[in-house]
Amino acid sequence: MAEEEENNFNKVHDRLKNAVAVQNGSEIMNIIHEVQKQQTADNNLNALLQVFSGYVPFFEGDHQAAKTIWTALERLDFTSEVPALAAGESLLRINEVDLALRNFIRASEINPNNALNWINISQLRQNLGEFDAAADAAAKATLAAPKNPDAHNQLGVTSIQIADHEDAIRAFENAFELSPMFGPYAANLANFYKQNLSSEDVLIRANRFLANNPDALALLCLKAEMLLRANDLEEAINTLSHAENINPRDPEVMRLQLEAMRVQQRIGRVNSQNMTPD
Repeated sequence: MAEEEENNFNKVHDRLKNAVAVQNGSEIMNIIHEVQKQQTADNNLNALLQVFSGYVPFFEGDHQAAKTIWTALERLDFTSEVPALAAGESLLRINEVDLALRNFIRASEINPNNALNWINISQLRQNLGEFDAAADAAAKATLAAPKNPDAHNQLGVTSIQIADHEDAIRAFENAFELSPMFGPYAANLANFYKQNLSSEDVLIRANRFLANNPDALALLCLKAEMLLRANDLEEAINTLSHAENINPRDPEVMRLQLEAMRVQQRIGRVNSQNMTPD
């Protein structure tokens, strides 16, 4: 698209998205009529208007009419990925997963360098039980955007489903390193470590990441749990104290504090028995 056309396209798109956000079908039709009256619409903008016009019956509860409008996009020619992406997202609202997938695939064909297209494909393939294809799409997302943590996280999730643990651990670690303070990435990494590695290996890896990201709560809890397993009570309590300062109401922090008390009592009983004369 030429710069002027692209600017106009983006402005119209933003206005349409805002109208959808407040479920204002009348405003959607006003925007469509305004654009048509100006006669400035090209194939890309016409395709975009087609997608958003489907929200008018959708907001009225007529999902079949919305589906008819959204699926008609397949017959239109356009060169922007945006209408296909918007159609896919719209079709998901009425649980038309296969039709949504077709639109996300079309978006990826128009722009294979947009990681979001591949992430969408991966997630839908995953929902359909097509785990190999889901992992392949997630891998393409990481190639399209090596610094996108969502892409790496999705690759980690799908790699587990095809039992590729090497790719999974590498992907979860990449996601965490790219966005260490986003809780779900740290949680996924911690859960994978706990389920697949020895306590010793977990401690080594957790300490390595905590050296640069000392406030990653999920990894602090993981470290504390591994220390408790090893009966290293003092270091576990120190780690939990740090975790408590970050979020004293976190359920995992509170669970581990109770576990630390049990370990402390168990060690106390053992020491007491050892001190009892025969």
